[in-house]
Amino acid sequence: MVRRILVVEDERRLAELVKAFLSDRGYAVLVTFDGQKGVETALREKPAVVLSDVLLPKLDGWDLCRRIKAEPTLAATKVILMTAVYTKARYRIDAIEAGADDFVAKPLDLEDLAVRIGRVFHLDRPPVPTPEPAPTTERSEPEPMSRTPLPAMPAPRRQQPVLDVEEALAGLAPRPRVASGQTPPVPPASSAGGDFDSHLVVMRRRFAAGLPATLSKIERTWVAAAGGHEQGRWEELAQVAHDLSGSAGSFGLPAVGDAARELEEAVRTHLAAGGPIGSRARAAIKQHVERLGALIHLL
Repeated sequence: MVRRILVVEDERRLAELVKAFLSDRGYAVLVTFDGQKGVETALREKPAVVLSDVLLPKLDGWDLCRRIKAEPTLAATKVILMTAVYTKARYRIDAIEAGADDFVAKPLDLEDLAVRIGRVFHLDRPPVPTPEPAPTTERSEPEPMSRTPLPAMPAPRRQQPVLDVEEALAGLAPRPRVASGQTPPVPPASSAGGDFDSHLVVMRRRFAAGLPATLSKIERTWVAAAGGHEQGRWEELAQVAHDLSGSAGSFGLPAVGDAARELEEAVRTHLAAGGPIGSRARAAIKQHVERLGALIHLL
């Protein structure tokens, strides 16, 4: 039985992390990066589970869930919504009303996520690949009595290690030199020997190495938005902060994730009020940008 999962997540680093984690546990994982593609892929592939972010381009997670639940051919598909922003009780009610089967907050607890997905398949633990049976040698005489082979012992449940980023970086081999502004490449999961833990260390290293570039983008967007020279830059600032808040905690940097979430909430609160963002509001948002920058510079 192929246990197929569709991950719909526009933050590509987080999508890569979730895919590697679930693939390591024996699931067949598909990934799309916007809500519209998510619906199209679900209709085509008929996954057992759709794991979707709420804030998505083209079609948000609420509407994605409603469309999937309204499609008769996807009646058996379960939808799990995840978000770093909509974590209050009223948003859980919204998720239920949209038809979601579960609702998880970011940063993701990957082991908890595996348990929730395992329940969909009625498993006590995530599936593990079944090894090929050992070849048998033909015997010239039949066995005097047949023996029923004992069932294989279940594989012990693996615990995801809680890695400290600094400790993980210290234990790695020296990094290859890369051009300014670039980050070290990450090998695909297969080239990591199928070992998710090793792959996770490499992904975390790349994530940490890319944070200065992310901060630079946030600062440039803030300057453009505060200067009033380009329309739509406030929404862009909120989106970049959203992407960072959703992934930083899952990569072992909860303080950075919290600061990014506070920045996003500050921007969206003032946008929701309507009208231009005044000088006092801009000063408050600037403080959030500076706090986020200070945390990243400490890494």
